[in-house]
Amino acid sequence: ILFDIVVTKEGKLRIELDEFNEEFPPKVYDLKNQVIKDSIRVNFISKEYEIGEWVEGESYKFKVNVAKFIELKELDGFKFVLNSNYALTERLFGSITVAPSEEESSGMSLSIVGPTSEKDRVLLNTFADVYIQYGLDTKNEVSENTIRFIDEQVVGIKDSLNYTEDLLQRFRSENKVIDLSSEGSALFDHLIEVENTLTEEKFRLTYYKSIKDYMTQNTDLSKMSVPSAMGVEDPVLNSMIMNLTGLYAKKSETLSTASESNPQIKVINSQIIQTKKLLDENLNNIIINSKQRIKGFEQQVRDVERKVKNLPKTALSYIRIQRKFKLNEGLFTFLMEKRAEAGIAMAGNIASNKIVDYARTSKVPLKPKTKLTYAIAILLGLILPIGVILVIDYLDDKITNRKQLEKITNIPILGVIGHSSLEENLVVYKKPKNAVSESFRSVRANLQFLLKDKKQGESSVILVTSSIGSEGKTFTSMNLSTVLASGGKKVILLGMDLRKPKIFNDFKLSNESGLSNYLIGHKTKEEVIQETFIPNLSIISAGAIPPNPSELLLDNRLDILIDELKKEFDYIVLDTPPVGLVADAFQLMHLSDVNLFMVRQNHTEVGILEFINDKYTRKTVNNLSIVFNDFTHDAGYGYGWSPRLSFCHRR
Repeated sequence: ILFDIVVTKEGKLRIELDEFNEEFPPKVYDLKNQVIKDSIRVNFISKEYEIGEWVEGESYKFKVNVAKFIELKELDGFKFVLNSNYALTERLFGSITVAPSEEESSGMSLSIVGPTSEKDRVLLNTFADVYIQYGLDTKNEVSENTIRFIDEQVVGIKDSLNYTEDLLQRFRSENKVIDLSSEGSALFDHLIEVENTLTEEKFRLTYYKSIKDYMTQNTDLSKMSVPSAMGVEDPVLNSMIMNLTGLYAKKSETLSTASESNPQIKVINSQIIQTKKLLDENLNNIIINSKQRIKGFEQQVRDVERKVKNLPKTALSYIRIQRKFKLNEGLFTFLMEKRAEAGIAMAGNIASNKIVDYARTSKVPLKPKTKLTYAIAILLGLILPIGVILVIDYLDDKITNRKQLEKITNIPILGVIGHSSLEENLVVYKKPKNAVSESFRSVRANLQFLLKDKKQGESSVILVTSSIGSEGKTFTSMNLSTVLASGGKKVILLGMDLRKPKIFNDFKLSNESGLSNYLIGHKTKEEVIQETFIPNLSIISAGAIPPNPSELLLDNRLDILIDELKKEFDYIVLDTPPVGLVADAFQLMHLSDVNLFMVRQNHTEVGILEFINDKYTRKTVNNLSIVFNDFTHDAGYGYGWSPRLSFCHRR
């Protein structure tokens, strides 16, 4: 948890817990054992403390010191947190960067970037010092292991030497023995020589067994003592152990830049296993041979002892005591010589690395780089919006403007219907002066060019369709019918979408009797025609939804109905289903004089428009025009005119 330091007027430090939560209290971390103590509850007492005074409680003890280069006022508002060893070292050493100081150089450059430069400088220098000391300590461990082994052997030998020395002095004093005869002296010297050789061989056997035990008990054999340091001059054994420790050193060096799964590590591991196997076999043979030599030396000792037994009793006792003394003295001298040699070797060890240049803090802050930040911000401010626009434009497969529409189709555009923000569908009737109403009047005017071949007084059939739903097909059919009726012409609107009847709702009429009822012969023409509240406008709604709408529309009764309606009405407007969903509209186009295809801005897909454009190009559909619906444009004043488009807008 965060601790908060506030400096008082008296220059003391008030230490408090920052945002203490009773529901989720902080946990106590045992620094010594490096474990979290869930059973201990934090009971921190907030009060004022002197600088360097111990802050102590039941579950905590720490003190706050202030570095010489920090002024007390800088400490006010300071926060700190106590970290676990693992978390802190992971964070700190994860931030250290190591790189070659120069190309093909053995030197390494260490650096660290952080918010507190002085703290980072101390950390980096300490890290380098400890790393070098660790390398030196690793080298010394081999000599230390040798000295430790010798010291263990010396303890018993020294006691025996002191005891036999005292015994020898007492015997000489009591028996006035100063020298032996020439025969006794020769036997004594030979016995001592053989026993010294036997003792040294037993010592070597003890060392061989200690190496074997060390190999059994340890997986890392890099710190195993060298045989030559113990007076063992077996060249094969020395070579194997030196080779094995070298492999472990190579593995340790490689692991600093690679993982255990690295192929090079696998090769080294394989070499270590093979060398250990050979070393174990060699040790077994050496131990067997050593035991054989010991038996031989023991036999020589027994032979000499039999000759010694023929000497006078006093001389025999003297030889036995002096023999033990000389034996212990020789072994003690041998061990102390080897210990001195190991100590000299350890004193001569030097670190493999050294610090060429200690860490220094940079006078100029590395971050933030203001110029670079501004440059990136400007670039992102330009690139991101442009990129987003390009991606949206690339992914958008909708018709977005008239130029795009003209580019992808050869079908003539009859007119453009503006966006209507009114809730009512009958815009022409409700708001006759609205810009959208003017758009329908423009469409009505342009229709005359398509119907110029019609004779005076001859009825015209206008079919309205679209690719999919929600493109304004029914909206256009109703308002086009309204604008034609407002010109004094008799108009009838037929709801040809037998699957989803719609038009009757806006005129507040019933759909109980309609086109489907007429087509199946249940109603007459007069019974299905309904008058609307708009003068000169009648409708025939779709009627009850039949199970076979497509088959009904192919019935001859529909052709008869259209022919009869032509005698009574100037315009017949057919509101048909979308051609992209069903084929009903294509079946009805033989009845129409003009076919209007609805395209809605930001709704109609390019692919569907290509479908109807292909039919127009192959002349499968005749007398086809496009009405661009739900068009939005900037507000303006005045009137605009296009040879292919006539609509009114204010500027």
